[in-house]
Amino acid sequence: MTILIVGQATGSAERFREALRPVAEVVIVANDAQDALRMIRDRQDVRIVIADKEWPGADGPELLEGAEHRRVHFIQIAGRPTGIVWADDFVAEPVDLGELVARVKIARRLLDAQDELERVRGELQDQNDQLAELATTDGLTGLKNHRAFRASLEAAVSFANRKGMPLSLIMLDVDHFKLYNDTFGHPSGDEVLIAVARILRQSVREHDLVARYGGEEFVLLLPATDAESGLLVAERLRCDIAAGPWTNRQIRASLGVATTRPRIATPAELVRLADRALYRAKALGRDQTVHADDLDAPEDIKQGAMTLPFPGVGS
Repeated sequence: MTILIVGQATGSAERFREALRPVAEVVIVANDAQDALRMIRDRQDVRIVIADKEWPGADGPELLEGAEHRRVHFIQIAGRPTGIVWADDFVAEPVDLGELVARVKIARRLLDAQDELERVRGELQDQNDQLAELATTDGLTGLKNHRAFRASLEAAVSFANRKGMPLSLIMLDVDHFKLYNDTFGHPSGDEVLIAVARILRQSVREHDLVARYGGEEFVLLLPATDAESGLLVAERLRCDIAAGPWTNRQIRASLGVATTRPRIATPAELVRLADRALYRAKALGRDQTVHADDLDAPEDIKQGAMTLPFPGVGS
């Protein structure tokens, strides 16, 4: 820890330096106002400043401004302790060296306590951040979890309704996943889920949300995405998954899409419709993409499904 002496107190610098040696690693002296301000701003080891109330070229409050972004303890030396508003402590003139040393010791204890408090606060904040991340992250895939998705969904639907912008939700289910687990084992099933999560992350925009809804189900929130675009994104995801470098057998997925409308104004309704669309995709034979807008169409239900040509991929 370094002590800086400024102002008329510099006339006693050598006397102060000798007295403070047992309680300070370094004692430095400022030659002028600008030198003192520069040292306070630039030298992070300056933690205690011993200064007069006024001195040529600057005053006490200016020193405080120089240290406004970090903890520096100021000890003012003056003839009498009246009108003191800027310093942390006061030593009257003529200076009693024993009293000055005692004041510096107190200052060091205060600074050490503040540093320790800041360190503990930082550790607690890091732990809280880690806990918050764990609370919203799926441990297997690293995606956001169901809890985080619900919170984001509420905010996204509210924003879309306020701004009159479309919001699309995709629900995705890995086809025949239970059979895959039963055949190849749960570790292999976990590898599939991790790979699907990676494909989803790589296939959407940075501001889109990808989350694990539960089990082999995933959800994607696509802000500013209308029904047509949402359906195209979902179909691209289906094709990307089908084209994945799978080892044991081909992996396919069924997807349901729903998009906000004036009559679809709540998160629960959006999820319900996307889930219905997903159910329809699975009922059509899986490996399909269906939008909720087509569920109640009078035409044959197969017109609600999309399966774009994908070279090398069968149904």
